[in-house]
Amino acid sequence: MPPRTTWSHNLMLSGGLALAYVVSMLFSLTLTRAGEGVAVIWFASGLLAAAFLLLPWRWSLALASLCFVLNFACNLVIGNPPLAAFLFPVLTFSEAFGAAWLARRACGATMRLTSFNRVARLILLAVAPATAVTAIIAADLFTLYGRSFNVVLTSWFYGHALGMAIMLPAVLLVCRPDMIRDFRRTVGEQLGLYALIIVVSAATFLQVRFPIALLIFPALALLCFRLGPRGAAVAALIMAVALSSMVVVLPSPPNLAGWSLTEKTRSLQFLIAVAFLTSLATAMAIADQKRMKRLWAGRTRVARAAQIRAVSAGVAKTQFLATMSHEIRTPMSSIVGFTEVLLKREDLPEPARRQLSLIDRAGASLMAVVNDILDFSKVEAGEVELRPNRVTPRAIAQDALAIVADAARRKDLDLQLSFIGPVETAVMIDDLRMRQILLNLLSNAIKFT
Repeated sequence: MPPRTTWSHNLMLSGGLALAYVVSMLFSLTLTRAGEGVAVIWFASGLLAAAFLLLPWRWSLALASLCFVLNFACNLVIGNPPLAAFLFPVLTFSEAFGAAWLARRACGATMRLTSFNRVARLILLAVAPATAVTAIIAADLFTLYGRSFNVVLTSWFYGHALGMAIMLPAVLLVCRPDMIRDFRRTVGEQLGLYALIIVVSAATFLQVRFPIALLIFPALALLCFRLGPRGAAVAALIMAVALSSMVVVLPSPPNLAGWSLTEKTRSLQFLIAVAFLTSLATAMAIADQKRMKRLWAGRTRVARAAQIRAVSAGVAKTQFLATMSHEIRTPMSSIVGFTEVLLKREDLPEPARRQLSLIDRAGASLMAVVNDILDFSKVEAGEVELRPNRVTPRAIAQDALAIVADAARRKDLDLQLSFIGPVETAVMIDDLRMRQILLNLLSNAIKFT
């Protein structure tokens, strides 16, 4: 990728993450602070951890510094003491950096969340330890300001762990364009599915005595089948924004009546996390199935291409053997023919006749090899033509025996012919091919006896 494109990509990503951090931080600190001044909803750490994982270290440190200053200023504005206002961003920065450091060791340097197993490792081995340690440190430090250790610990861990468990994998999936390879849909369909998630999320707060929140799961299932893991991540972000805003602004549904803000917020965060992870598991299973089908199709194409090349090579080999056999057989016929003519002369000295006999036998053997190669080539090329004639089995057998009789006599072998069954009845058979089969069997019998 050219440097200018990389710089612009990092700038856009940094700007988007910084804006999301500021919005989520202001929302959490101004609207969702509960007991002991700890935010019940805290997505900012997940955004900052995603910045550490997605951006080069210089860009991520610059973004973290900006977020640190803004967080410190916001804490001062809402009335926290200067030291407490400083400790909040320090703990958030440490939490995000620790989660990112653990995530690289749990899921690899590339942070490709290609399976639900990687997502589970990210949450269990990175998010949970980082937020748990930070929650203990925060609870211990803020006891210096007279705040309850248990309340700070519980509020911090619930808010930060659930927020990061939703935000971090969702941002990592959204920022990976390769996750939409098998789930390309029209803009209209995508907007329609995301609008469905907004409608179902809003319907959760209708004043009816029915658990409408359960409708979120089939809506997410439909979205997973159509838009895949990245669509599930975007839907989780939409649900997080919509439900978190509605729980503060709108009156509670009947099933949450009488609950405190903290209880309602935690229950909705838990609902978002469960719905997101469930839909993400479904989407990743579908994505893996599509990937396997794509790999299978690719390997099938490669196998077919290899098969075509092998068939072409076999045809070329067969044609080559047939051509060479024809070319060799013509001069060999002349050699064998003239050798037989010379052997018929009466004035040959005995040494010359013996040498000619050797030449004749060698030529006959070579001619047999050439004929075998030609016949094999014809069989492979599918060019063998059968020409049936009306002949008797006795005649074919006697002809074959007569041809090998001299060879058997030279080895002092006794050849006998006996019949079983009606051998005088004429049948339709290719006598040339049948005789060739019998000659091969007889020649081998004589040769190896």
